[in-house]
Amino acid sequence: MAFIIPLAISAATALGSAATAVGTAGAGLASAAGSGIAGVAGASAPAWMGYASLGASALGGVTGAVGAYQQGQAEAGAARYNAALAKENAAVAQQNAVIASQSGEQQAAMQEQRTRATVGAIKAGQAASGIDVSTGSAVDVRSSAAELGELDALTVRSNAAREAFGYTQQAAGMKAQSALDEYQAETAATAGEIGAASTLLGGVGSAASKYYAYKLQGGFGG
Repeated sequence: MAFIIPLAISAATALGSAATAVGTAGAGLASAAGSGIAGVAGASAPAWMGYASLGASALGGVTGAVGAYQQGQAEAGAARYNAALAKENAAVAQQNAVIASQSGEQQAAMQEQRTRATVGAIKAGQAASGIDVSTGSAVDVRSSAAELGELDALTVRSNAAREAFGYTQQAAGMKAQSALDEYQAETAATAGEIGAASTLLGGVGSAASKYYAYKLQGGFGG
């Protein structure tokens, strides 16, 4: 229904010029009537009054239609902007999720390396002290250190996974918001077009109603 707007703008320009001309002519006729040039009471109503009323109704319908269409387009534009922004934010959040996962893996790998280094240092220290590194408490000490190091690595991975999941949830929410904004954009544009058509048709209907009413009063020469 976008064809309504160019047509409405052209009609508004033409009707505006016509209304100005009719108003000027009407003022002259009204002045003449006041000077006694008009017909006696009960004569047909002047045609210019009818034309002026019809022009005002039609012009009101056209301008109202243009306003309704433009409002719908403005709301649709704002909704589309919000949809695009939500998409960008969703992409950023998804990228952050990937970064958090990769960072967590790197930190966990570094922790595992530190653990191996710690266990190796313990074993070297035990051997230097003359302790049998293959049995008894020496093995237990190294096992405890290894387990603690592995626990640290698991904690790092868990924290990274939690952070990545949070970003993933943000991305999902933003994608949903983007879809909603796009739907609102379509709805606003359609509502603007429907409102423009309805207003324009209302103006035409009002003009037609006034035409027939004025006809019954003897306007338009009959």
